Amino acid sequence: VNILELGCGTANNIAFLAQEGFNATGVDGAPNAIELGRKFLDTLSLNATLDCFDFSDLSRYANETFDMVIDRGSITHNNRQSITDIIPQVKRILKPNGIFLSVMFSAAHSGVKVGTKLPDGSYKGFSSGHLKDHKFVFYFASEEDTVEFFDKNFEVLSKLHNVSTDHAVNDDIRAMWSVLCRKISD
Repeated sequence: VNILELGCGTANNIAFLAQEGFNATGVDGAPNAIELGRKFLDTLSLNATLDCFDFSDLSRYANETFDMVIDRGSITHNNRQSITDIIPQVKRILKPNGIFLSVMFSAAHSGVKVGTKLPDGSYKGFSSGHLKDHKFVFYFASEEDTVEFFDKNFEVLSKLHNVSTDHAVNDDIRAMWSVLCRKISD
């Protein structure tokens, strides 16, 4: 089983997948994260592939290469247009009936209220909350966005909207979509 993680960071999930016997591939745009990930895998004597490039262009992966693609909060660090470009690429590289798990920030997140909205609909420059010191751009998806991103490209198996309040951080609302999809024929 071939699994790709988008935004793999220092390969924590990749190590778990490799340890469980999957053919694991991770991609991240940060060279230092990939270097640390390779060292981490070496210390565990695990084999996996770590690629360093911007996953907004997945053209280096052939059609129908992966059985599963995992996005644990990485695609959400793009503007809306980039997201609408990335998701069909994920579909292309998935095998028939392949699984896509994506976790992205929701429009119910308090970051929407404390961030600076950019013309493309993404946010940055958060004045408070747990995103305050982040330099990344964030896109906070509405339910309508999830329909466009996922329902039009996949069979949606599950779409959870998780909302919680962090009472230790000024009642900061954290909201995420967890979407589990299956590739279907066009």
